[in-house]
Order: sequence, then C-alpha cells, then structure tokens
Amino acid sequence: MARIAIGGFMHETNCFVPEPTDYDDFARPSDRPGILRGEEVTTEFADQGASTAGFIAGNDGNHEIRPLLWCSTTPGGTVTAHAYERISGEIIALLSEALPVDAVYLDLHGAMVSAQHEDGEGELLRRVRAVIGEEAPIVISLDYHANVTEAMVAHADAILPYRTYPHVDQHETGKRASAAMKRLLIEGRPKGRALRQLPFLLPLNFQCTLVEPSKGLVEAATARENDDIVSLSYLPGFPPADLRDCGPTVSAHAATQDAADSAVDDIAQLVALKEAEFAEPLLGPDDAVIEAMRLAPSATKPIVVADTQDNPGCGGSADTVGMLAALVRNKAQGALFG
Repeated sequence: MARIAIGGFMHETNCFVPEPTDYDDFARPSDRPGILRGEEVTTEFADQGASTAGFIAGNDGNHEIRPLLWCSTTPGGTVTAHAYERISGEIIALLSEALPVDAVYLDLHGAMVSAQHEDGEGELLRRVRAVIGEEAPIVISLDYHANVTEAMVAHADAILPYRTYPHVDQHETGKRASAAMKRLLIEGRPKGRALRQLPFLLPLNFQCTLVEPSKGLVEAATARENDDIVSLSYLPGFPPADLRDCGPTVSAHAATQDAADSAVDDIAQLVALKEAEFAEPLLGPDDAVIEAMRLAPSATKPIVVADTQDNPGCGGSADTVGMLAALVRNKAQGALFG
C-alpha cells in the first residue's frame, strides 16, 4: 500500500482585474468551503463532484491517503505575495511533516498568477518536487482553462484536465487522475514528456466543448491516447491571464519521449488547422439588443443577451451597466436586467 499526499490550491487569475486576491479570499467560506486541512479535506469531499472527490473515490481504499491542505476562491485579480506564500508554505510544511510519501496528487486550476510568480502552479510543483525528491510521482488535475507551462510539465508526471466547458466532469477528472497515479506507482515516473504552445489566443466565448471546433479537438486528443500515453491534454488556455503562457497547449506524459512528441505534434497540428474556426463575430451592446428585439415577437422562450466581457466566472466584477444603457437607448420592453 502506497502513501499518497493530496492537496489543492486553486485560483483562476484575471490580470485585468485591479483588485488583488488575498489570503482572506481563500479563507472565507462562500460557494467554496474555505481552507481545509488534514481530515477536513477527505470529509468535505466524501460525496462531492470535485476532482479531489473523484481522486479519493478512484483510490478505492487501495492506498493510504494523507490529506494536506485544500483551498479555492472565485476568479479574480492577481494573488498577493502574502496569500501565495502563506498557503503554498503551509502545503510544503504539511508535506514535509507527512514524509515519507510515495506520491503526491494536487488539485490545481492551472491559471494562477501571484505577485511574485507568473506561473503559480509551476512554482508550487517545483517546491513539492524539491521536498519529495526525484523518484515519487506527482499527478495533477487542472481546469479546462489552465495555462500549461514548461515547469508544470517538467515537475508533474501526469496532467489530467477537465474535458468539458461548461465544466461538468470534475469528478471524472479526479478518477482519471487516480487511475494515472495507480499506473505510475507500478511503472515509475514516465520517461517522456512534451509540451507544444500554439502561437495564438482563443477567445473564451468560443471554447465551449458542446460545439465545434473545441468539441472535435477534445475528442481527437482523447482518441489519440494509447498504452504508451500516461496523459495527453489539449487545453485552450485562459487569455485574461494576459501572460506569455496563456494560449492553447498540448501536453503529454508517456512511456517514451518519441511517444510523447508524436502525440503532442499530432494534436497541435490539428489545433493549428482549426485556428480560423475560433474567429466568430461578436455583437456590440446596441446591435445585440436590436437583434434580441427582432427575435422576441416570434420566440417561444426568452431571448438571453450575455455580456461576455463582465463575466464573474472569469474574474469580472459584474457591475457594469453598458447593456442596461443599450436596453434604455433602444426602448426595449419587457426586459429583465441582472
């Protein structure tokens, strides 16, 4: 029976948001539980749909789980140095106390930026690797909007991201991470790892996996997996991070370097060919309102107009009134604004 340390530190950082994300934002319970420590982690995720819950469920009691710390907060501005160092420092301290461990699983977002570290996850993984040494595998789960970096691929041994947007497969992602961990505990750390970063950005509006081209790209990456591949991931990136590493990526961990390179090259080429299909037009506020008013008389359901630029789901403040002004200007009737 192996001894696996598990933890989580999740934040989706929108660098256009002026207000920073501080320690209290992580500690304060909201739609998320605040900071969990020790057995609070396994208790909280005993029957939830999160990736950590899926990882624990996938373990089936086969290995000893040593919970460290888990926390998350809503998308927002850059994580302060105090928050990052306090939380990551506690994770490292708890990991050090838990030694010896045979492996580490971390539930991460993949798009965290701190005041000191543009690659928040890569820096945390570097510190974890320094504590556990070069033999023990590290498996991570990521959000679909992760910005995968060289450091993340180098220090982790399997990267399992959500495959859906809207995100509905977190628990399944955790179970896939657990399966990858079981394999690595038998085979050891993979010899092959590769990352390809595409030279363009993909708008969040058109990253939905229910429709093309994202649907096909995720399916292609899944279909390209084989017995030599430990993990293979296509991710569209999170452009509001506004950093060098915020574009689409393809990454792989595999039994051999040739297997990793071949897999990422195949999928990266396909992503490149699909670039133009992401360039869909967007309507301005007035045009959107006029179009909604045109469609409303014959519609059987309410027409929804979404302000995609002030989206709290990616760090927006949700307090702009540009759409309200357009409704007033165009004398829209029977409209609900929120």
